[in-house]
Parts: sequence; structure tokens; C-alpha cells
Amino acid sequence: MTDTRKTIARPAGRLGDHAPSREQRILLQVQLLKIQEEAGEVAEAVIGAMGRTPV
Repeated sequence: MTDTRKTIARPAGRLGDHAPSREQRILLQVQLLKIQEEAGEVAEAVIGAMGRTPV
């Protein structure tokens, strides 16, 4: 049983070493929200240019 735990712990430790920090995760979330906001503005502009409103 110990060998199995070591086998699992080894790659799990490597993944943990390369995990983004809390600050990096927050920055990524904010960047994704900003991209989503910009995409919404583009969609709004296209709808306005077409002279149509979604039903």
C-alpha cells in the first residue's frame, strides 16, 4: 500500500509545485471577466448596427 501512495504522491506533488498562486488565479479571473465584457459590447454594437433587437 505504501508504494501506491508514493506513486500517487509523486505526480500530485509536481502538479502542486506548478499550480498558479492565489494572486495569479484572481488575475486570470479578472482578465476573463474583462474579455467577456468586451465580447458583450461587440455583440451590442453588432445588434445596433443591424437595427434589430433580440426577441
